Amino acid sequence: MRQQRLSSTCINFMCLSLFILSTISLLGGCSSKDHPFAKYWPPKQGKYKSILDRQRQGLPIEERPKKEPDLTAEEYEKLGDRYLQQGNMDESFIQYNKTLELNPGQNGVRYKVGLLFLKRGLPDEALKQFQKILEKDAGHALAYEGMGQAFMQKGKYDKAEKNFQKALQLNSDLWLSHNGLGMIYDRKLRFDHAIAHYKAAINIKPDQYILLNNLGMSYYLNGKYKKSAETLLKAIEAGSDPKNAKVYNNLGLVLGKLDRYEEALEAFKKGGDRPTAYNNLGYCYFLQGKYEEAIAVFKKAIEIKPSFYPSANKNLKMAKKALEIEN
Repeated sequence: MRQQRLSSTCINFMCLSLFILSTISLLGGCSSKDHPFAKYWPPKQGKYKSILDRQRQGLPIEERPKKEPDLTAEEYEKLGDRYLQQGNMDESFIQYNKTLELNPGQNGVRYKVGLLFLKRGLPDEALKQFQKILEKDAGHALAYEGMGQAFMQKGKYDKAEKNFQKALQLNSDLWLSHNGLGMIYDRKLRFDHAIAHYKAAINIKPDQYILLNNLGMSYYLNGKYKKSAETLLKAIEAGSDPKNAKVYNNLGLVLGKLDRYEEALEAFKKGGDRPTAYNNLGYCYFLQGKYEEAIAVFKKAIEIKPSFYPSANKNLKMAKKALEIEN
């Protein structure tokens, strides 16, 4: 009974921790820096949704079509690419659709439209685009990869897995597909498979620090904490952002598992502010069953910034309750 109550306390505590939801910062979809759609995240529907609604109704995709000279399909595509580089996804979408109106068989442009839907958080619309590609070209590896990403957004991991596998059968150098499979296998607790796919992705794209982050967290989930810490340190070295909060928080979590609490605190500080860092350190102590230490640092978090940190109060209560149960 006592063990059951302690397990329940740990589960509740995990739900209250501020950083745990962002701890495993796995790359999903097209968030690579060199991917053409990398900078347009998180998805925002806004005007884009109204454009899509007009298209469904058979109306012009622009409420007031601009007067412009007639362009070729290739020119519209280049114009769409230019708008995309400028950060104007809505206008890019319009130009790509003009390309497809002139040449519906442009699978490369349809693929770009599918990616736009993914970045807007519209996986069903993305699936339609990728399926149209595959109807004409069953060997289009990137379309299968896109299908995998869309199913990942929908939480249909078995279907995502099959599509990523098919993509890699057609092209073994698709690092996003390897990464997607790594994420899926982590969820399925098949860590050896996950690690193998992350390593394959890193061999293809060694400059992507987020892949090192994902590999490090897979080691963590598999209980290989020393390897996890070493890999996360490499991720920090490879990253262009010196203050990558997610990777530093992941590193802090792992260092806590290794009883390297002072180093963990410093990592948490680099990943956020001081009260957050003490709260996260308290979580590490809690996981190790060191409830008195956890209480002390939760109090420290509250002392630094009580108004900003109500969750630290909740975590403090949980730690006190666990200590009472233990005694």
